[in-house]
Amino acid sequence: MAASATSASGTTVPPRTFRPDIQGLRALAVLLVMAQHLGIPTGAGGFVGVDVFLVISGFLITGFIVERLAAGTFNFGDFYARRVRRLLPASLLTVLLTLIAAALFLPPALAQATAQDATASALYLPNVFWTWEWWNGIFSERRAFGHFWSLGLEEQFYLLWPLLLVAAFALGRRSRLAFTVGIAVVFVGSFVTSVVMTPGDPIAAYYLLHTRAWEFALGGLVWMAVAQLRAPGPDAPRSSPSRAPVYASLAVLGLALVAVGYVVCRALPFPGWSAMLPAGGAALVIMGGAIAPSGLGTRLLSLRPAVWLGTISYSLYLIHLPMVVIPQLANGEPLWGPWRVLIGAAAVPLAWLMWRYIEQPFRIARGHVAGGWKTVAVGVVASLAVAGVSWLSGGAIFVR
Repeated sequence: MAASATSASGTTVPPRTFRPDIQGLRALAVLLVMAQHLGIPTGAGGFVGVDVFLVISGFLITGFIVERLAAGTFNFGDFYARRVRRLLPASLLTVLLTLIAAALFLPPALAQATAQDATASALYLPNVFWTWEWWNGIFSERRAFGHFWSLGLEEQFYLLWPLLLVAAFALGRRSRLAFTVGIAVVFVGSFVTSVVMTPGDPIAAYYLLHTRAWEFALGGLVWMAVAQLRAPGPDAPRSSPSRAPVYASLAVLGLALVAVGYVVCRALPFPGWSAMLPAGGAALVIMGGAIAPSGLGTRLLSLRPAVWLGTISYSLYLIHLPMVVIPQLANGEPLWGPWRVLIGAAAVPLAWLMWRYIEQPFRIARGHVAGGWKTVAVGVVASLAVAGVSWLSGGAIFVR
């Protein structure tokens, strides 16, 4: 196990180790989202899987940044280059393949609409584009890139979150309290905004960053709490044996909350306060796995099949919806249920191929920190190029 890092001011951070339970939680999240898109069962709220993903992202990214700030090794170019290598290759390939499928199999009007969505998705702005459509009365939920809104949301978060943490680090004289206060302010402000906006403008509240940032911040608060629980000293909460059963039950309670969210959130105003069910559940699962890794919920999520599925969850998230939506749009009506199940099952090996030959080679590519901005520049150019191809193909499709 890696040793904890401590800053000059005494800010202790927990060691970064592989968390199989987080991979299992990713598997659960992607299965919930797939169930939603496959319509199995009808009426359930599988969209809450996205909320689970957002909390995981907030936890991991906050830890990555705080660790390096505490050690004096954080570099913006390196951070953004890692995000580019991790996210862009698989997502841009998905955009291009979906665009080709739409051009081949969809009627011109639908193919053009898909090309417009592809343009926004390549620029990581689909959540903004679809909110604008909603405000102008032209929003449609039947779209092959309907899941890319969360990727845009995450990229926007990744762009801004390091700036906040670096500012808190500098203004707070490198103290743990400064990090926690900064994250808490975002959490409270964003959550209140979400609760207020959801009844009157539910689509904007669902898609936009300022009403979803609290879920990322919740993950960040979990990371700070874990850091506190693992801080050395005789009064560390984890040192009390009497609290061990409570910690061990956190993951089970968290899974129960996610399950409740899956069942009830579709019938409730969302996101708003109801999003706290899946998001709070994810937070409890992550905390439970950090401080009580032998708990039942953590052990269930750490089973090898769950870890494997979580490992390919990003690619699976990317490709499953186009595989379902393109045939349905081409057919003019929803596919027969068993066909949707077969398509969902077929997405798993294809996702593994994308993970193995696209995600992994780019993710593990090593480069010097000084070259980080070059990687970012390549990523920006690639995104603009794919967006340009998508935009131009939309016009070509319409006049074919």
